[in-house]
Amino acid sequence: MLLKLDLLIQKFGLKITGVIQAGAHWGEEFETFKKCGITRGHFFEPCSDAFGILGKKIPIGGYYCYMCALGDHSGEERINIESSNQGQSNSLLKPVKHLEYYPNIVFDSCETVSVRPLDYFRIIDCNFLVMDTQGTELSILKGAEETLKHIDYIYTEVNREELYENCAMAEDLDNYLTEFKRVQTVWKRKGFGDALYIKKILL
Repeated sequence: MLLKLDLLIQKFGLKITGVIQAGAHWGEEFETFKKCGITRGHFFEPCSDAFGILGKKIPIGGYYCYMCALGDHSGEERINIESSNQGQSNSLLKPVKHLEYYPNIVFDSCETVSVRPLDYFRIIDCNFLVMDTQGTELSILKGAEETLKHIDYIYTEVNREELYENCAMAEDLDNYLTEFKRVQTVWKRKGFGDALYIKKILL
């Protein structure tokens, strides 16, 4: 996370009841969530290697792991996989400028993964959505219309260049999230960053 969660909680007075994380990878943020007092969570990771590590890190009791990608439909898709960045750049979308900006990250295999809409899981006990899915964030939101009724805060990776083919841009998320406001954004030099959205009625 490029923005420190504890500082965001202090600055904006976030009252987080639980977290839903899309693209949980190895669960690198889990300790941060725990330290911030988040005792409930649902973690989604589609890739088998990463999910094996995630499942060993996340304890039972209030936390749940799901081996699937999130999107706006149910089915199976091929995910593009790289190993040189420990799978952190894996994406359902084809890399475009990512290949130019990060030539050392080679996508050398694919894996068939399950895709489900977030609404399929009927999660109503969490109000914080975290997304790090290399360009598929808008698709996830479109599959989460009911879930978003229970979400107050969204922390997401955002793009301003086509790192992946037809990836969602920050403005696309702004336009779709009409009930939310993007309150803070930090950009990396190479086309992407992280942003926090808060439901407007809470501002």
